[in-house]
Amino acid sequence: MIDADSEDFVNAGALKGKIDHSTAGAQWVWQELSKYGKNGEGKLCGQILALCIASHHSGLIDCLTPDGINGFKKRIDKDEKSNLAEWQ
Repeated sequence: MIDADSEDFVNAGALKGKIDHSTAGAQWVWQELSKYGKNGEGKLCGQILALCIASHHSGLIDCLTPDGINGFKKRIDKDEKSNLAEWQ
């Protein structure tokens, strides 16, 4: 049974749309997988999976915009509202 008076209770309905879980998930996958491999295999796999996770609500993000901006790095470096720190 759900106890709304419990310290651990989280009202998911009230938080809907306020937590950037796709960025947090992408950051975590990138951080963990990029550590592996001698020839960058972990970074390649990490980037592919991180792109899938980061893009799962909005469509595939551009890794390199027409203006030359690294869209992947911009998303992975994002710290506002991503909540990655809460996962660790």
